[in-house]
Amino acid sequence: MKKILATLLIFSSIGLGVIAFGVGGSPRPNASADSFYRGPDVDRASAIVQLKDDPLSTYPATRPAHGRKIDFNSNAVRSYRAQLSARRNEFRNWLRANASRARITSEYDISLNAVAVQLNGTSLTTIAAAPMVQSVEYNALYHPNLSQSHFIINADPAWVAAGGRAVAGAGIKIGDIDTGIDETHPFFDPTGFSYPTGFPKCDAADSDSHTPNQDCRYVSPKVIVAKVFFNKNNQQNFDAQAIQDHGTHTAGIAAGIFNPSLNAVVDGVLINGMSGIAPGAWLGNYNVFPGDVTNARSEDILNAVDAAVADGMDVLNLSLGGSFHGNNDLLAIGLDQDDVTALLPFKVTMRKAEHISSFFEPFAVSSWLAGIGPADVHNRDPRELSLVSSGAQVVGDGVLAKVEGANVVFSQMAPWQFEGSQQSNLRRTFRHVSVLLDRLLANMGVAGPTPLLERFDRPFEVTKTEKRWLDGFYLDQPEEWDDPYRFFRW
Repeated sequence: MKKILATLLIFSSIGLGVIAFGVGGSPRPNASADSFYRGPDVDRASAIVQLKDDPLSTYPATRPAHGRKIDFNSNAVRSYRAQLSARRNEFRNWLRANASRARITSEYDISLNAVAVQLNGTSLTTIAAAPMVQSVEYNALYHPNLSQSHFIINADPAWVAAGGRAVAGAGIKIGDIDTGIDETHPFFDPTGFSYPTGFPKCDAADSDSHTPNQDCRYVSPKVIVAKVFFNKNNQQNFDAQAIQDHGTHTAGIAAGIFNPSLNAVVDGVLINGMSGIAPGAWLGNYNVFPGDVTNARSEDILNAVDAAVADGMDVLNLSLGGSFHGNNDLLAIGLDQDDVTALLPFKVTMRKAEHISSFFEPFAVSSWLAGIGPADVHNRDPRELSLVSSGAQVVGDGVLAKVEGANVVFSQMAPWQFEGSQQSNLRRTFRHVSVLLDRLLANMGVAGPTPLLERFDRPFEVTKTEKRWLDGFYLDQPEEWDDPYRFFRW
């Protein structure tokens, strides 16, 4: 089994590798500059609550194979979605009983198993006490953030490999989660394009008949989706129309058409030969900054991500930024090369090799490996593992690693690789690796409750049958060879 643990799937300053110059202009904020008004970092009136079960994208039975998409019509996906829905209902019932003022406003199960909650004065500590909650964070606020990126890519070889600049990206659907796309802009001239099967798509707010996917506005054979995401839209009546320019700019960077007759004048300089990196691709407008909204909440961004995945977008672009960093760390556990290639936006190389043990010097208190030693990665049942070889700061033989600047930590040993065996050597390895995982999570700032301290304040009662050691102290049930620990009455 392979898992990825992350405090939240929220993106900070993420952009596709794309090329072009932004065209068009208006008296609104300059879409070609990263100088937008930046208000608060978080919305403390609401929160994103991550639940303990895996979402569809990582659950073993529903996770798509490399290069494939989630099959939302499969029995496995439908069955698991029903299970997740039931678990969310359990959390809803828990809120009614323990935090009656809190209200669920959005639900997610594709990229993240979570709900958004309007707190109405309820503390995060109260929400975190629910038994099905993995983590809870205030809603982060994001703003548009991308001016140009053509300096960091080399597009010409890619265009040649794709059969020519004008058709590069043909058949690919790019979802742009931003301020909307002006489908009438000459950079999105639909000449030569036609709708793919099942499109156009829109929500009720962007339909002339208020019917999803019928009579859609703000679409064309080039811009094939128009949807708006704003939690308070029932009060504002926004739609997906691109009132601000940034989304049109980033969509042009991604998939503006190639037409040699198009040009622009910037500060008196003629710019010609413009195009996006994938001129032949379709675009989807997922507007999280409708009207004059300049800060998008993570709740709305998550809704847009789930909708884009469900619509069949092949690529998502979020050219957004924010100074909130409470939920951007990623702990990757037991991944192999295919997993890393499919899931991470940077290159990390793995090698298959036998792992028994590894030596490294003690780490400083401030290190992400504080409190971890060679004994924690000692494998008492030698086996072949995927070890990190390059693309990250490698520790020992690659059983541990960290990508500098990306807050991604790799642990190539996972407790479930050794779980369930009655062999004493495997049980000891399971326990050491479990402690390793707990320590890594703690070093990354993940909180976890324990009843141990409470027990020192509550003496053991001889007249009661208590097995405190089985709740919070041991990783698995003690047996004879665990002597004398099984005799502790904690």
